[in-house]
Amino acid sequence: MSVPVVAPGRSIAHRIVSRVAVSPPGRRFVGDFGARIDPTLLRLTRGRVSSVWPFPAVVMTHVGAKSGRTRTSALVFFTDRGRVILIASNFGEYRNPAWYHNVKANPP
Repeated sequence: MSVPVVAPGRSIAHRIVSRVAVSPPGRRFVGDFGARIDPTLLRLTRGRVSSVWPFPAVVMTHVGAKSGRTRTSALVFFTDRGRVILIASNFGEYRNPAWYHNVKANPP
């Protein structure tokens, strides 16, 4: 599957979603509910719908650093000169998301 060319958004919708997603209720919604439904929702809609719309998202499969189990995560991304840039922000938290540690321990 190819990843479309995407520039970081600057629209009003992007700013609104950004503010909501980093608020405590928004982090809870996107982090808990979105993290569970987004991989399936993105597969069913071929990447068009996710809990973080209008931001583009992809589904990444990775191997757990400790468990060795296969995991999937929906990630916000953009592209730069043919490279895919994944955002490991963990909804504005100070610690990195679990997928980041998994990929560092088991690079693709």
